[in-house]
Amino acid sequence: MGVVKVTGNTVYRVTAAILDSLPGRVRSLAADISALGSYSLSPGKRSNVRDNLSVVGSPPSSGDVYGIFRNHSMNIIEMFASSRWDGDEINRRIEFPQRLVLDDALAAGKGAIFATAHIGNWELPALLLGSLGYRLGVVAGEQMNSLLTDSVKRAKEEKGLEVICPEHPYRKLYRILQEGGIVALLLDGNVFEGGTPVELFGREVSLPRGAARLAMSTGAPVLGAYCRRITDDRSRISMETVLAPGESASVGERAAQRRIFDAIESYIRDNADQWCIFRRFWEGAA
Repeated sequence: MGVVKVTGNTVYRVTAAILDSLPGRVRSLAADISALGSYSLSPGKRSNVRDNLSVVGSPPSSGDVYGIFRNHSMNIIEMFASSRWDGDEINRRIEFPQRLVLDDALAAGKGAIFATAHIGNWELPALLLGSLGYRLGVVAGEQMNSLLTDSVKRAKEEKGLEVICPEHPYRKLYRILQEGGIVALLLDGNVFEGGTPVELFGREVSLPRGAARLAMSTGAPVLGAYCRRITDDRSRISMETVLAPGESASVGERAAQRRIFDAIESYIRDNADQWCIFRRFWEGAA
């Protein structure tokens, strides 16, 4: 193991141990301080968030924009601390009232595709499902920075997740579905090259087409899901069936894709206060 990986692993594990040991109130204070610093020092991101929210709904206040920075700061704290959580702690922190929707979808034997977005803490559903024994593959590019990305990947794999690089993901995703597993796709992300023009909130944006194509080729159902933060130490997964097993082939790729992105649009609209996208999502948005 190279010096960079050893250093990154040490930094990650020490940080995780410190953050996990903090009382809840102190973790919340740390999120406040981190968010204030990030918000104050990132005028470009502030502008992007404000512009994105303006497209989604009414013009946002400074408090609305800061709230997204605050949510993201708590996500980062949880990313470190959760590497030390056991199954009981994970279940205490994450509610999943619609688990039956997932189990019914998997009963068809074709796996399941999660279509989701950067809402609340989008990492937590994978953590919970891994602890419950589900097989789950997630696509992830570089996270945090080059020093820590390998450690973040390793921490996820230690929780039972299969982390797939975004350059050539489809063969591995296809295999997971064929073997009855779950693949999770963040459809508002930018780790994939290419994409297809999609209308979202009345504006065109290029987004990944992989969910509809995978569903067409495998017959897997598509489940819309997101994980909304309730408090600093509680989150709730919401889930619904967007396309039943085999339905994508019967409606066609264009209609399947439209149904998937209609669901994503509704999740963003209903949870815009926790939509953590810091790049300008629509070109020319203002």
